[in-house]
Amino acid sequence: MKKDGLLSGKKSIIKIIACLFVASMLLPANAVSAEAASQNQKALKAYQKSLSNPSYSWSSLSNENKTKDYKFACEDLNGDGVKELILYNPTASYGSGYVKILMYVNNKVKLVSTNSGFGWYKKRKIIQIDDAHTGSYWQERYKLTSNAKTREVSSYMATDMKEYAKTYKRKEGILYYTSYKIHGKEMTYRNYKKSEKKLLAGEKMITIKEHKNTSTNRKSYLK
Repeated sequence: MKKDGLLSGKKSIIKIIACLFVASMLLPANAVSAEAASQNQKALKAYQKSLSNPSYSWSSLSNENKTKDYKFACEDLNGDGVKELILYNPTASYGSGYVKILMYVNNKVKLVSTNSGFGWYKKRKIIQIDDAHTGSYWQERYKLTSNAKTREVSSYMATDMKEYAKTYKRKEGILYYTSYKIHGKEMTYRNYKKSEKKLLAGEKMITIKEHKNTSTNRKSYLK
């Protein structure tokens, strides 16, 4: 009987230790979640304020700075619990970029990047940019860090200029592909495609739906 009691006591102690361990793991997570929720609410209010202003410094061209012409979307692009603001400007020129990504950091709305296009791998939290300019073509995929910076995960570059024909890695149609990188490491096209497959894990890129910048839409979609 004494032995059984001793075993029962040990089991009880083990259960208590296990419960305490689980609790210690959950408490920090809950605390972080609560902090993220608070920051998210501050971010949404800041985004509403920015879009409520009649102008925004999109570029040096005054016709591109009227916020009434903008469209917007709001998504948690990096999965930290605080949403980012994606602005679309149909009045912007190619040189000014049509898309801006903004993040709420240190109680301020900060610009992360300006692009000509934008796509998103939601599960992988990866942003994709496809662009072209004066004979150059490139694609960049990156993730957002918590301090409004970007971390590139993959990229390629190509050109339609024949002078690159001697140094290209692959030719497709009129394009000469000169660079393939995964996490900043240069590689062959074959290895790039293998690494890319692992990176995206079969996920398809999506286009985030944007909304006209109206008072009603700001109340509906920035909450």
